Amino acid sequence: MKLDFCHSCTKGSQAEEGERGEMKRHIATSVKCRSVSEGAITHLRMEEKELTWTEYLKFLLLKKSLLVYITMSEVYFNKKHLGKTLKCVKRAMNCHSMVLCLGGQEEARTGQAVLGFALGVAGDCYMACVANWDSMPVYQEQYNTALPAGSGIAREVERYTTELDRDWTIKQPRDIREAMELAIKCYSRALELMGTKDISLVKRLANVENELGVFYMNQATALVQKISDNQELAVTAMAGAQDLFNYSRKYLNQGIAKFESISDLANTALLLSNSGRLSRLAGHAAGLQSGQDGDGAEYGGEEAAHYKAAVEYYHQALAVLGSKKTSSQIWDTVSWELSSTLFTVGTLLQDHAPLTTQSRDEVEKAVTEHMSQALKYCDTESVSPRQCMYQTRAAVIHHRLASLYHHSYRCYAQEDNTNRKRKLKQLSELHYVKASQLFLVVDRPAEFIRTVLERAGLVEAQLPAMKGEGARYKLLLQVLDIVLETGVVVAKLVEKEDDEMSDKEEWEEEKKMLETVVQRIQFILLSMVKLGNATGKSKKTKPDRKSSGSVKDSYAAALKCSGKSPTLARDLYSLISKLGEDRGAM
Repeated sequence: MKLDFCHSCTKGSQAEEGERGEMKRHIATSVKCRSVSEGAITHLRMEEKELTWTEYLKFLLLKKSLLVYITMSEVYFNKKHLGKTLKCVKRAMNCHSMVLCLGGQEEARTGQAVLGFALGVAGDCYMACVANWDSMPVYQEQYNTALPAGSGIAREVERYTTELDRDWTIKQPRDIREAMELAIKCYSRALELMGTKDISLVKRLANVENELGVFYMNQATALVQKISDNQELAVTAMAGAQDLFNYSRKYLNQGIAKFESISDLANTALLLSNSGRLSRLAGHAAGLQSGQDGDGAEYGGEEAAHYKAAVEYYHQALAVLGSKKTSSQIWDTVSWELSSTLFTVGTLLQDHAPLTTQSRDEVEKAVTEHMSQALKYCDTESVSPRQCMYQTRAAVIHHRLASLYHHSYRCYAQEDNTNRKRKLKQLSELHYVKASQLFLVVDRPAEFIRTVLERAGLVEAQLPAMKGEGARYKLLLQVLDIVLETGVVVAKLVEKEDDEMSDKEEWEEEKKMLETVVQRIQFILLSMVKLGNATGKSKKTKPDRKSSGSVKDSYAAALKCSGKSPTLARDLYSLISKLGEDRGAM
């Protein structure tokens, strides 16, 4: 489409000057009877700008060129020729600048809807570039390739406009961040041109703002990881992370506002969830920073404030959704993230208790509340892709609560027999049982054995308070029964012991737990043998030789089971089976 018009039509400047008034009347008359496709120029404000007939023809052709470029941009976009798409939109925008120059604001206003559509295509194109960034060299080559008749149109545009008039929004992005920022500019300008709330455009703009917010968040995550790996970089990396936090928060808040404006509940909840994740990251960074300053022994301050904000964001997200029916996938995601945050806070309170600002009872209460709330959002019963994750998380929470109650129980004196102490023992035992059951379901042998042994230790802690030898002996039998519950897992480890393809690191951890089981069985049986001997020497009671002999035989068998044996799991399983058979005679 060449716009270098025939100069023979413009010869004779005097004739042109003489006919200028007639030409204006001719233009005004001819416009009224043109076809519908060309009727958009009927609002030319001739009293503001006088056009020669050549300028008028150029004006018509540029308006048609604008439409052609926009059509071509959509065609190229559908063919995934993203470089050519951007080039066509850029040419369309430049044509618009010349139309604006020749026809004025009133004329340019009539084509704003079409131009808004073109900018929407450009925004889509930038996001497609982000999704296919590896192909960016191809798109750059397409962009730099000249379009048919492009040079002639470009010359005419440059003749009537300045650089400030021409649009520079459309350009080749240097990186992913710039591509998303350009997409935001295109969508925002498209909304301004259209003047009405286009739901599709608002949604696409909010999506990009979410993507850019998450992009900055991921960069911040990488910086925080560097701080974790190398404390020498803490000062500079933390400053950079704070800037990234601010950028991420800015775009996420903008996206939330836009989704709220069109009542998109699912996406509003999703962005609130991302905001919660950002607050968690900021809390983790604050914890690292306080540790660097030497104040990281206790949980609190800025770290606690960020985690509190994260919990609030997740609660807002669930409130927006209202129920799982709105979007089951997002509901499950938010529930999992909320559970994770509550679990993290409970863990920090337990491991870094703020005892300088709170009493031990207050800290224990806060840990219990956070862990219990975390359990509330763990759906361990429903069959779903996250069921195993929920079960594992619930098992860990039960184990931590059991340990917390166990520790509090041990703080009481041996002779103390208050209701509070008995309640702590019951709670600890209850959570140990639940934890071991769940660890068994999710196939975590080492954790299962650990919880069973800790429960055995809880029961064994009552031994010093027992007055009679018979009572102590019965208590040791109870402890032994608990330890023998590990047999169900030991049987599985026998198969793993013969499997050369098993995870070596995981197997070493499990082997240590098996060695601990052997040691505990040996110690319990030795204690029972000593009690049996003491009972036999007592003048008040007669020794049960059968029971005493059975315990001694079991103890002898236990001594043969060595932690150094290459068949430890098999030997231990045989021992547990034997003890199970002899249990009635003990």
